[in-house]
Amino acid sequence: MASDGQILFFEKSFIDFDQPNATITITDNVAIDNGQASVNLLRNRNNISGWVTTESDDTANTEILINTGDIYEIDFIELIRHNFKDFTIEFKNNLNNWEILETVTNNEKETSVFILDNSINTRELRITIQATMIANADKSLRQIIVSRSKYSLNGFPLIKKPTHSKDRKKNKTLSGRTIITDRLGAFSCELDIKLTRDDNDLSFHEDMYNQNIGVLMLLSGGKEEQFSTLRKGYKNEDIVLVSPIDEYVNPYDKGVYTSGIRVRMKLAEVVS
Repeated sequence: MASDGQILFFEKSFIDFDQPNATITITDNVAIDNGQASVNLLRNRNNISGWVTTESDDTANTEILINTGDIYEIDFIELIRHNFKDFTIEFKNNLNNWEILETVTNNEKETSVFILDNSINTRELRITIQATMIANADKSLRQIIVSRSKYSLNGFPLIKKPTHSKDRKKNKTLSGRTIITDRLGAFSCELDIKLTRDDNDLSFHEDMYNQNIGVLMLLSGGKEEQFSTLRKGYKNEDIVLVSPIDEYVNPYDKGVYTSGIRVRMKLAEVVS
């Protein structure tokens, strides 16, 4: 499905690292090391680490078998920072047969976003890699997300104060120089929808504060080309688990009950 570029929200990935029953299995009859030992790095919400084969080539038809551990309704799949040129995504249907979901050829993007027109119900997905962007290269991938749409907005919020914090610490040496230490960092931002009476958007505002688990937020809406330049936080690969860090506030404008309500929230990247 084509994206309109609106900010998208999804449930936490069904194969997230804290899902104990989810598994990923690699099949590659050519590689001397299929990378099975590192597959759980594909589930850890980190685009720095990942999975890679050793001495595979394009004849291998490398398979990535994903088992969510339970049957889920799925309408969103994302492959982040990969080198797959030609690949197929399949799911196991209710007759226990493999059914093609997506066929991709001549891909040139390192991050692939699939937003399904019709959701599927399954516990198993299979990605078969027929060719890499550089012929006969080892296959590599940083993260897989399998999820379901959680919220969609009608109003386009203003994204305010997008912050990529590294929690920098500064210390002075005896010579007067400064030592700066960084952490991996986390993302935060504020969303602001001007006065609205839209029930969908106001329900989204309420629900975000009532839940006790984070949701995945994709600022790009799966359409990163809408931005004048491709910057950190606005790329398709920049999907983060967030929750509100302020309190729910919903006054009618100027106390007039027939007026709209302004949707404002502060969101920050969370662990769970």
